[in-house]
Amino acid sequence: MNASGFALVADQFPPRSQLISPQPIGYGTSEAEDAQGFAERTAQANCVAARTLMAWISSSVDRPTRGFSIGMRQAILDELAAQVRRPELMSLDLRRQGCDSANIAYKACCAWCPDCFWVDRTSGIVYRRFTWSLRLCMVCPIHRRQLLTQCPCCQRSLARRRIWHSRT
Repeated sequence: MNASGFALVADQFPPRSQLISPQPIGYGTSEAEDAQGFAERTAQANCVAARTLMAWISSSVDRPTRGFSIGMRQAILDELAAQVRRPELMSLDLRRQGCDSANIAYKACCAWCPDCFWVDRTSGIVYRRFTWSLRLCMVCPIHRRQLLTQCPCCQRSLARRRIWHSRT
């Protein structure tokens, strides 16, 4: 007991994360944020580069001897979910949903809906939808517009950032 008469028990407090974690956007809806986008927003909230955050997260994951495996990406996502105390993040990976060919299902480049981007920008939080990263999704399910995969200014294709491949 302390001076005020209350017994202090250390294990009454829930475990805390070392990271500031933004709220996942659209979880459980068709507008759910993709895992890579969440990792980028988490890095921004913690004032570090996304590559730095992923290097820190992946440092606690057992690495394969060669290359970057699909299992490694899943392990990094599991570790990120554990670090930010958000187990729901693990469901944003197709492999968790029983898709064995998830590496075939994802697009090789970023895609986005210009109308969604504008709405997000005016609301203050711009994020990538999970559905935009799927090869089968060519049209925004909300605005019925074709997703863009090239910069409207320079016409270059925007490759998906490879923050999952970060090195220390």
